[in-house]
Amino acid sequence: MNCPACGGLNPDGAVFCGFCAAALNSEPAPPLPGEGPPPMPFAPAAAAGLETVQCAVCGYMMAVADTACPRCGTPRGMRLDPAAALPGTYAPAAGYGGQYDTNTSATRGAVPQELKGGWNWGAFWYSWIWGLNHKTPVTLFSLLFGLAGRLVPGLGLVNLGLAVWFGARGNEWAWQNRRFDSVEHFRAVQRAWAMWVLGSFILILILFVIGVAIGLAGALEALR
Repeated sequence: MNCPACGGLNPDGAVFCGFCAAALNSEPAPPLPGEGPPPMPFAPAAAAGLETVQCAVCGYMMAVADTACPRCGTPRGMRLDPAAALPGTYAPAAGYGGQYDTNTSATRGAVPQELKGGWNWGAFWYSWIWGLNHKTPVTLFSLLFGLAGRLVPGLGLVNLGLAVWFGARGNEWAWQNRRFDSVEHFRAVQRAWAMWVLGSFILILILFVIGVAIGLAGALEALR
């Protein structure tokens, strides 16, 4: 059956809506005298040519930059949990026919289990540059300590410690702070950063070998 309040599809026999927790045997509130029907979900973002995602509670079409529904305040990809002990508790909207967006990226919320605990080479190697791209300002400490390390000996070790921290937490921060189309899109972006890291390492290694070769050639020339 469809919820009369939000239109969500619920199993037959359900008492409360699994999306908005409204009683399923209730009727929509009639309009006040002189008013038209209650407003239906609409999509001003789509009218403006922006990409949209649908609120799992009221059906409002949000812009992808919205972390919560402007109409009902529900975090993107979440629904009210009617089985929770406390009212107003949200749960992921997964498992309801795939009709709602369950992508929680850029919401500072839950991180998919498969992205937890991984290592992020982009965050480790290109710390603050990667951080600016992923809206993670904490990585700017790497730039600060890098500049200060030129004046105060020993701060380079602090910077190394920060880089290790960024690498360990990078996946979670990236998912929470930047919008991705899916987990696969996230992985593709992070693989691209890892390839840049690999390319940088190979370039440094080549330059090192060239430098050593030039040094040896100079030493041999001096011995002649």
